Amino acid sequence: MQKGISRKASKPLLKLPREELKLIIEKKRNRISKFNEFIYRHIDTLKNIKNDYCFVLANEEGCLISVKYRPGMIEREFEYKEFFVPGVFFAEESIGVNSISIAGILKRPIHIYPGFHYLTKLKNWYEYCIPAVNKGKMAGYIAVVSFGQPISKALEGFTDLLAVNLFYEYFATGNENTTDLSTSQQLTERQCAILRMIAQGLSDEQIAQELNLSLATVKYHNQIIFKKLNASSRVDAVVKAIMLNKITFYDLYSKYA
Repeated sequence: MQKGISRKASKPLLKLPREELKLIIEKKRNRISKFNEFIYRHIDTLKNIKNDYCFVLANEEGCLISVKYRPGMIEREFEYKEFFVPGVFFAEESIGVNSISIAGILKRPIHIYPGFHYLTKLKNWYEYCIPAVNKGKMAGYIAVVSFGQPISKALEGFTDLLAVNLFYEYFATGNENTTDLSTSQQLTERQCAILRMIAQGLSDEQIAQELNLSLATVKYHNQIIFKKLNASSRVDAVVKAIMLNKITFYDLYSKYA
């Protein structure tokens, strides 16, 4: 037994009462809207992924507040439907070990593979979760669950961008160095080209080769890009560029755009 759960459990043990859930959803309404809108606008970039998957938004306590399935998936019979109802807790005492419960402990992104699951019913779940943590305070979780197939780089990358986009304002709060995106400096055409390649996962060496530039030149441009966008990482730079319409989300999947 794991925290009082039988391996044969067929549904979550913890779920919020309807009235409490309504209050939480109202409180998180803006975040839920951003989650739904981002997926609606960009889900077409994942059209080549044929296996079933879903994206999950949970609050700081690991309670599901929104779920989005692969297009067309919800229309079919889904054996895990009871696990993906808003109000269900992805806590260890509810469904056993899962990516949200572990990410909450470690406070960093985490992959969970089928063998880690305690419940027999979840033995073909692949999970990837990103917790939103700032100064030790948890703001929520973004996770993707893939059923029967490992999580692809495309799904992982989409989840990374979704998380940074969704929680950007939370991380920016209280940060005096945060750039006002509406007044950010313009990127040159060369810098936009490099940024598109960064978005597609190319290394500095690969970018230099593709653009016939020296490695030192590419690294210099990277420094300028990060400075203009006030970005702390590659993912942060890409998300801010998307928000500024310097690149589009589709640039992530069109070779070198």
